[in-house]
Amino acid sequence: MDLANLEWTAQSLLPDTLQLSISGYDHSPEWGLIISGGYTGSGDSKAVVKTKDGSHYDHLPDMPEGSYGHCLTIIDENRLLVAGGFLDSVHIFDAYESQWKDIGPFPSGGLYYQYRSSCGIVKHPVDGRALQVVIAGAGMDADQVDIFELETNEWKTSGTYKSI
Repeated sequence: MDLANLEWTAQSLLPDTLQLSISGYDHSPEWGLIISGGYTGSGDSKAVVKTKDGSHYDHLPDMPEGSYGHCLTIIDENRLLVAGGFLDSVHIFDAYESQWKDIGPFPSGGLYYQYRSSCGIVKHPVDGRALQVVIAGAGMDADQVDIFELETNEWKTSGTYKSI
């Protein structure tokens, strides 16, 4: 966006693996913009890319499963989490090890439970470290909120919410 002229300018095309439908994304100064998954026309994408300028994309290792309708959140400068959508499990990417780890399914539902889910981080109020990932579903009668405790690697279900 050119703020001086209030016009959009094309920077570049997304990599072919993400062209039709992007799903999970998040941004931080350390990571830049992270984009994952989507529907490619021939199936669900496993691709994960990052960019700091919108013109150059670096590929990260593929997600263990292809998906769309999922969420992605940046836990810290080393870890990403993908959940929901058409994923069978929740996965954490460790940048130091350059690999994905399966942390298991949602405690309150299985496949499709968290389609079009949203996820976010709860941080410590003093030191800012990530404490929990909160994941809420939006489809398939998903009214549960699941919380993953990062320090203990345990799940808990906080209850239900009403869709608007």
